[in-house]
Amino acid sequence: MVFRKIGKDVKDWAIDLYYEGFVPRDIWDFLGISSRSRPRILNSEQVFSICEQLNKVPKTYLDEIQDWGALTMQASISKSALSELIQDAGYPVQDASQSSI
Repeated sequence: MVFRKIGKDVKDWAIDLYYEGFVPRDIWDFLGISSRSRPRILNSEQVFSICEQLNKVPKTYLDEIQDWGALTMQASISKSALSELIQDAGYPVQDASQSSI
């Protein structure tokens, strides 16, 4: 297993989230510092950027978020991974294949 150093800024952010009432498991997942066997595709800053974008435009489709992420963050992420990330963050998922009635 490869270990990576967790920066002071991420540690401070985790502490702030804990004092705001988040449970440790959610903090680990959100910041990408959980003990999963596979590393996260996006770092914590990229996840935060996606959440900010969803706060600005809540009804954004997955393919639009994929395109936005590729252009602004140079990050490629599958729709399934993106959908899971968005649901874990507590946002509703808008898939372009779903009816928009």
